[in-house]
Amino acid sequence: MYKHPQTFTRTLSLVEYPCSLTKVIKSVIGIIAISGIIACSSSPTKISSADESLPLKLEREYLGPDLWEMVEEDYQFAPKHYRHRLVKKYVSRLKANKDYVQEVNQRASVFLYHIRQELKKRGMPAEFALLPAVESGYDPYAFSHAGASGLWQFTERTGKAFGLDTIWWYSERRDFEESTKAALDYLEYLYKKYNNWELSLAAYNAGEKRVNKAMRHNKARGRSTDYWSLSALPRETEEYVPRLIAYSYVFSKQMREEMGIETVPAQNVWVKVPLSHQVPLAEIADDARVDEEKFYLLNAGHNQWVTSPYKGYLYVTFEEYPRMQKVLSGFQKDARLWVSYQIKKDDDLGSIAAQFNVTENSIRQFNRVAQLKPDSYLVLPVQSSEIQYLQQKEDPPRYLLVEGNLQNHRIRKGENLDSIAKSYKVSVSSIQKINDISNPNKIRAGQKIVVKENKHLQSPKVLLSENYEREVIRTVYYRVRRGDTLHSIARKFNLRPEKILKWNRGKSLGNRIYAKQTIKLRLDVTDL
Repeated sequence: MYKHPQTFTRTLSLVEYPCSLTKVIKSVIGIIAISGIIACSSSPTKISSADESLPLKLEREYLGPDLWEMVEEDYQFAPKHYRHRLVKKYVSRLKANKDYVQEVNQRASVFLYHIRQELKKRGMPAEFALLPAVESGYDPYAFSHAGASGLWQFTERTGKAFGLDTIWWYSERRDFEESTKAALDYLEYLYKKYNNWELSLAAYNAGEKRVNKAMRHNKARGRSTDYWSLSALPRETEEYVPRLIAYSYVFSKQMREEMGIETVPAQNVWVKVPLSHQVPLAEIADDARVDEEKFYLLNAGHNQWVTSPYKGYLYVTFEEYPRMQKVLSGFQKDARLWVSYQIKKDDDLGSIAAQFNVTENSIRQFNRVAQLKPDSYLVLPVQSSEIQYLQQKEDPPRYLLVEGNLQNHRIRKGENLDSIAKSYKVSVSSIQKINDISNPNKIRAGQKIVVKENKHLQSPKVLLSENYEREVIRTVYYRVRRGDTLHSIARKFNLRPEKILKWNRGKSLGNRIYAKQTIKLRLDVTDL
């Protein structure tokens, strides 16, 4: 969880973006401040302040005492498969892990009403309300070895295809509202292709190519091509739909009563609170005395210790909204901006402080500055009155726009990842990570890849003070692929090789790492 010191400058100017991101990228300064300022003109346009946008008109719906019962009433395909051998296998496992099922139920209670309502609007199977239980255990911070993230476990590429952005400040894959819309869009898209929900689920898990290949395999042998008849699917996909049906059975009324699973009221849980300025999450959570676990589950999209300049809202429970409203309304206006600054070779604290007209002490307060490392990043508190001054300088300090441009690139004959990385001014490891390329030597001419173009706008790793640093650690078991090395795995997940060795004592890693070996990783999911 976040930690913060006794004193904190509350702050932050409230301005809207007076121009497009494209114009910002082309601007000389390329400026972004944590308060939400992007400088495109000498006089940014003001928008409503926090106290003007609050309070919201609260409309809480209540449909009944048992939301799971309402979900069960709308099941479309699960009940007819309850006696399937794989379904019974997973039901037995869930029954033997009642504590885990109860944990899933508690997390689901925060999101279930919204998901059920969205399914109802679209006329989709209510069983899909249990899909986040299969994918993530209803944990929005869940992260897989393949780089899938959030309740619905979107990879960055698939998420992007269905409208989910991932930037330094914010991951829409972990935003439950945005990712739910994207997941249901994806499932509807698959249903239009297969006209069958079980096959759509299989494709959601394994990808369309694998499902199509398995269907062709059966068709060539004169066999049925329905999901339950496919024999050439990966084992995980063969068991994927049975796992969903097992959860559907366990959360049926009869089984919930047998296992003592708590009832979830059929009512909306949260309020979406608009923000006209950025706020520090730990500070407002502490001041509003919110349930921290629910608060961070609802706001899992935020990667940093302040809210994103691109996502001007917070999710708050109905019960806690009045207190949060008071806290947000009390924040000072137009007091301070926060910017990210990349350290140059000859920088020292004094020169940086003078350049931004701040004190060395204020830089120390929010950064680990025992030694300045070139190309690392500092968080700087800049007075809002300084922005126009910085704009007018002949050689203004370069601020950071943390929204890289994704470019499609078709590999040409003679190219390799090193030459491609140099042409786009990015690292080889960033290309590998975005495209899930484990072995940089195994690319081919004609292959399409995605590259995040730098143009001096590469996403930073800000060196925050330990007082503000936030970590959300999840354990992931990574299956080693052909061509992987200890160092390539470490680069892929922003880890140090020695840490991986420490977590896998007795597994003979290092030079003896081999394909299909499973190794343990501990990942800060807000850093990926």
